[in-house]
Amino acid sequence: MLSGTVEAKSSVYGAALDTSGTASSLIGALNGDTVFSGQVVINTAGLTSGSGNLKAGTHTGIQSVALTGADADNYSTANIRGDYTVTQKPIAASYVAKDKVFDGSTTADVTGTVAPISGDKVNVQHTSANFDSPDIGTAKTVTVSGISLSGADAANYNVDSTVNAGN
Repeated sequence: MLSGTVEAKSSVYGAALDTSGTASSLIGALNGDTVFSGQVVINTAGLTSGSGNLKAGTHTGIQSVALTGADADNYSTANIRGDYTVTQKPIAASYVAKDKVFDGSTTADVTGTVAPISGDKVNVQHTSANFDSPDIGTAKTVTVSGISLSGADAANYNVDSTVNAGN
């Protein structure tokens, strides 16, 4: 059995996984055997989102290597592993404010949306939405705060917690 390490790699959620490189060293080959580190392989089984992408987070030991060379079939790569980190993908929340009958308050009624990668289940919610003043007017600024994400794939994304809504 060979031992060695695979350089830790990373990517942003939804981007192609980085399989460049090889094992940094192969230790344990018998003298005279021809065996080399080949392509890096990333085992994503059980670690993918609704869209089939590797979930955000640090995944320990999911990288391995294929072996090449005349004697490659005589060896196992079970001890040659590397970690892979996927960072959250930024996602924009868009809000639209509804028209309001004057009531002297700044409270606004808004509808929010996000556009995750196809197949991912992500929803957006907020804790408050307020017009910039209680005065009557058109094209007023609405600030939406406490924005967060929910849903099965929400942890793969990050969203700004405050935005201005269109109206």
